[in-house]
Amino acid sequence: MGVCALINEGNGLFELARMAVSPKYHRRGYGEKLMQLCLAKLNAIDAKKVYLLSNTKLIAALSLYKKYGFQTALEEQHPVYSRANVIMEQNVL
Repeated sequence: MGVCALINEGNGLFELARMAVSPKYHRRGYGEKLMQLCLAKLNAIDAKKVYLLSNTKLIAALSLYKKYGFQTALEEQHPVYSRANVIMEQNVL
């Protein structure tokens, strides 16, 4: 149905990566559930900050990230990932 990864960058910093829900399961709350599980895991392991790379064309994804407290840190073409043009982050509570 869906996948996501938390990549440990060191010093309490994690990347939320590869979050996706299969199109046939869209609009059923699986993206929210994945986000809730990721944030719970980050809290459980005492992470300090989490960031993600996305694209401004992914309106539904950006809306979900904002709903869960992510804020835009940078909006420009990413130097490594050609499909990414926005970096969002949040401090883990």
